[in-house]
Amino acid sequence: MSSPNLALLSEMQSIPRATSLERATRSLAELVADLGPMQEAVDISDLLAGLAHAIRREVGADAVLVSRYDQQRDLVCDGGASVLAPATLNFVAEEYSLDDYPATRQVLDTGKALEISVSDPEADPSETRFLSDYGFSRSLVCRLVHSGAPFAIVEAYRTEDRPFRHDDSARVDVLCA
Repeated sequence: MSSPNLALLSEMQSIPRATSLERATRSLAELVADLGPMQEAVDISDLLAGLAHAIRREVGADAVLVSRYDQQRDLVCDGGASVLAPATLNFVAEEYSLDDYPATRQVLDTGKALEISVSDPEADPSETRFLSDYGFSRSLVCRLVHSGAPFAIVEAYRTEDRPFRHDDSARVDVLCA
Protein backbone atom coordinates (compact mmCIF):
# COMPACT_ATOMS: atom_id res chain seq x y z
CA MET A 1 0.00 0.00 0.00
CA SER A 2 1.38 3.40 -0.90
CA SER A 3 2.17 5.89 1.84
CA PRO A 4 -0.71 8.28 0.89
CA ASN A 5 -3.12 5.34 1.22
CA LEU A 6 -1.58 4.38 4.57
CA ALA A 7 -1.93 7.96 5.78
CA LEU A 8 -5.59 8.02 4.72
CA LEU A 9 -6.25 4.67 6.39
CA SER A 10 -4.56 5.85 9.58
CA GLU A 11 -6.62 9.05 9.51
CA MET A 12 -9.85 7.09 8.98
CA GLN A 13 -9.10 4.79 11.92
CA SER A 14 -8.68 7.77 14.23
CA ILE A 15 -12.14 9.15 13.40
CA PRO A 16 -14.45 8.35 16.32
CA ARG A 17 -17.18 5.92 15.30
CA ALA A 18 -20.73 6.25 16.59
CA THR A 19 -21.75 3.50 18.98
CA SER A 20 -24.85 1.40 18.36
CA LEU A 21 -26.66 3.34 21.07
CA GLU A 22 -25.68 6.68 19.49
CA ARG A 23 -26.87 5.50 16.05
CA ALA A 24 -30.15 4.20 17.51
CA THR A 25 -30.72 7.42 19.46
CA ARG A 26 -30.05 9.55 16.38
CA SER A 27 -32.31 7.33 14.28
CA LEU A 28 -35.11 7.52 16.86
CA ALA A 29 -34.77 11.31 17.06
CA GLU A 30 -34.99 11.57 13.26
CA LEU A 31 -38.03 9.30 13.24
CA VAL A 32 -39.81 11.40 15.89
CA ALA A 33 -39.03 14.54 13.86
CA ASP A 34 -40.41 12.88 10.72
CA LEU A 35 -43.60 11.69 12.41
CA GLY A 36 -44.32 15.02 14.12
CA PRO A 37 -45.94 16.68 11.08
CA MET A 38 -48.26 13.68 10.69
CA GLN A 39 -49.85 14.56 14.04
CA GLU A 40 -50.69 18.02 12.66
CA ALA A 41 -52.20 16.72 9.41
CA VAL A 42 -55.52 18.34 8.57
CA ASP A 43 -56.56 15.81 5.93
CA ILE A 44 -55.67 12.38 4.61
CA SER A 45 -53.35 13.80 1.92
CA ASP A 46 -51.26 15.59 4.57
CA LEU A 47 -51.13 12.41 6.62
CA LEU A 48 -50.04 10.28 3.65
CA ALA A 49 -47.43 12.87 2.60
CA GLY A 50 -45.99 12.82 6.13
CA LEU A 51 -45.95 9.02 6.06
CA ALA A 52 -44.21 9.07 2.67
CA HIS A 53 -41.55 11.42 4.03
CA ALA A 54 -40.89 9.23 7.08
CA ILE A 55 -40.67 6.09 4.93
CA ARG A 56 -38.37 7.75 2.38
CA ARG A 57 -35.90 8.65 5.09
CA GLU A 58 -36.21 5.31 6.93
CA VAL A 59 -35.52 3.09 3.91
CA GLY A 60 -33.09 5.41 2.10
CA ALA A 61 -35.29 5.92 -0.94
CA ASP A 62 -35.16 8.76 -3.45
CA ALA A 63 -38.95 9.00 -3.54
CA VAL A 64 -42.00 7.42 -1.93
CA LEU A 65 -45.54 7.43 -3.27
CA VAL A 66 -48.51 6.36 -1.14
CA SER A 67 -51.52 5.52 -3.31
CA ARG A 68 -54.97 4.92 -1.83
CA TYR A 69 -56.78 1.75 -2.86
CA ASP A 70 -60.30 2.08 -4.26
CA GLN A 71 -61.68 -1.44 -4.17
CA GLN A 72 -64.99 -0.48 -5.83
CA ARG A 73 -63.24 0.96 -8.89
CA ASP A 74 -60.31 -1.52 -8.75
CA LEU A 75 -57.62 1.14 -8.87
CA VAL A 76 -55.10 3.06 -6.81
CA CYS A 77 -54.93 6.85 -6.68
CA ASP A 78 -51.92 8.93 -5.65
CA GLY A 79 -52.48 10.18 -2.12
CA GLY A 80 -49.17 11.52 -0.80
CA ALA A 81 -45.53 11.66 -1.86
CA SER A 82 -42.06 12.60 -0.74
CA VAL A 83 -39.28 13.20 -3.25
CA LEU A 84 -35.60 13.92 -2.74
CA ALA A 85 -34.23 16.12 -5.56
CA PRO A 86 -33.15 15.53 -8.26
CA ALA A 87 -35.67 12.65 -8.42
CA THR A 88 -39.15 13.61 -9.62
CA LEU A 89 -42.66 12.20 -9.64
CA ASN A 90 -45.84 13.39 -11.34
CA PHE A 91 -47.20 16.73 -10.16
CA VAL A 92 -50.87 15.79 -10.49
CA ALA A 93 -52.46 12.92 -8.59
CA GLU A 94 -53.10 10.10 -11.00
CA GLU A 95 -55.21 6.96 -10.93
CA TYR A 96 -53.86 3.57 -11.98
CA SER A 97 -56.07 0.62 -12.91
CA LEU A 98 -54.93 -2.55 -11.18
CA ASP A 99 -55.64 -4.42 -14.43
CA ASP A 100 -52.56 -2.61 -15.78
CA TYR A 101 -50.38 -3.41 -12.73
CA PRO A 102 -50.74 -7.08 -11.77
CA ALA A 103 -47.73 -6.98 -9.43
CA THR A 104 -49.33 -4.17 -7.43
CA ARG A 105 -52.58 -6.16 -7.30
CA GLN A 106 -50.62 -9.14 -5.96
CA VAL A 107 -49.19 -7.02 -3.12
CA LEU A 108 -52.67 -5.72 -2.25
CA ASP A 109 -54.14 -9.25 -2.31
CA THR A 110 -51.39 -11.08 -0.43
CA GLY A 111 -49.76 -8.40 1.72
CA LYS A 112 -46.38 -9.75 0.66
CA ALA A 113 -43.98 -6.91 -0.21
CA LEU A 114 -42.37 -6.98 -3.63
CA GLU A 115 -39.08 -5.53 -4.84
CA ILE A 116 -38.92 -4.66 -8.53
CA SER A 117 -35.80 -3.91 -10.57
CA VAL A 118 -35.67 -2.62 -14.14
CA SER A 119 -32.81 -5.07 -14.73
CA ASP A 120 -34.96 -8.10 -13.79
CA PRO A 121 -36.21 -9.71 -17.02
CA GLU A 122 -39.00 -11.46 -15.08
CA ALA A 123 -40.36 -8.29 -13.48
CA ASP A 124 -43.82 -7.00 -14.38
CA PRO A 125 -43.29 -4.95 -17.59
CA SER A 126 -45.87 -2.34 -16.51
CA GLU A 127 -43.97 -1.75 -13.27
CA THR A 128 -40.56 -1.54 -14.97
CA ARG A 129 -41.97 0.85 -17.60
CA PHE A 130 -43.32 3.10 -14.81
CA LEU A 131 -39.91 3.03 -13.10
CA SER A 132 -38.10 3.89 -16.34
CA ASP A 133 -40.57 6.66 -17.23
CA TYR A 134 -39.73 8.46 -13.98
CA GLY A 135 -36.00 7.74 -13.97
CA PHE A 136 -36.05 5.08 -11.25
CA SER A 137 -34.33 1.72 -11.32
CA ARG A 138 -35.80 -0.08 -8.32
CA SER A 139 -38.91 -0.03 -6.16
CA LEU A 140 -40.19 -1.66 -3.01
CA VAL A 141 -43.96 -2.09 -3.02
CA CYS A 142 -45.77 -2.67 0.31
CA ARG A 143 -49.38 -2.76 1.45
CA LEU A 144 -50.87 -0.43 4.06
CA VAL A 145 -53.77 -1.97 6.00
CA HIS A 146 -56.45 -0.04 7.89
CA SER A 147 -59.15 -1.76 10.01
CA GLY A 148 -58.05 -5.13 8.68
CA ALA A 149 -58.46 -4.28 4.98
CA PRO A 150 -56.03 -3.05 2.29
CA PHE A 151 -56.08 0.76 2.35
CA ALA A 152 -53.10 1.85 0.23
CA ILE A 153 -49.96 0.87 -1.59
CA VAL A 154 -46.61 2.29 -0.49
CA GLU A 155 -43.95 2.43 -3.21
CA ALA A 156 -40.39 3.39 -2.33
CA TYR A 157 -38.20 4.24 -5.33
CA ARG A 158 -34.47 4.40 -5.93
CA THR A 159 -32.74 5.95 -8.93
CA GLU A 160 -29.87 3.47 -8.54
CA ASP A 161 -30.54 -0.23 -9.03
CA ARG A 162 -29.47 -0.92 -5.46
CA PRO A 163 -31.42 -3.50 -3.44
CA PHE A 164 -33.36 -2.48 -0.38
CA ARG A 165 -32.30 -3.97 2.97
CA HIS A 166 -33.87 -7.30 3.89
CA ASP A 167 -35.88 -5.64 6.68
CA ASP A 168 -37.03 -2.50 4.84
CA SER A 169 -40.52 -3.88 4.18
CA ALA A 170 -40.86 -4.57 7.93
CA ARG A 171 -39.75 -0.98 8.61
CA VAL A 172 -42.48 0.27 6.26
CA ASP A 173 -45.02 -1.92 8.08
CA VAL A 174 -44.03 -0.44 11.44
CA LEU A 175 -44.40 3.13 10.15
CA CYS A 176 -47.77 2.29 8.61
CA ALA A 177 -49.12 0.70 11.81
